[in-house]
Amino acid sequence: IKELVGFASDSLRLNLEVENIKRARFLNEMNLADAEYDDAVFQRITNVWNDPAIQECWHQRHRFPLQMRHTDYLIENLDRIRSPDYTPTKEDCVYLRQRTTGIVRVSF
Repeated sequence: IKELVGFASDSLRLNLEVENIKRARFLNEMNLADAEYDDAVFQRITNVWNDPAIQECWHQRHRFPLQMRHTDYLIENLDRIRSPDYTPTKEDCVYLRQRTTGIVRVSF
């Protein structure tokens, strides 16, 4: 979402709806590693994703070097993925991977 907001406003000169500007600012200022993802945060993510400017940017994503190429899959499956008893499917693993330029170690 952060990347899309940046590309939408900086590269495409698209303006988010007024209420989504505040939501996007909140999301941009979050410390993602330490954030607590409650219902309000997920609602903000969904609202910003559904903004016409973000959707237009997403439709033109081939023009930008996005890290997450399948943000649409993540948003469409957000309720399932954020469930307390969530178990990743093979499809989740394929769609939610990020491009890397080297070895990245992730601890669980």
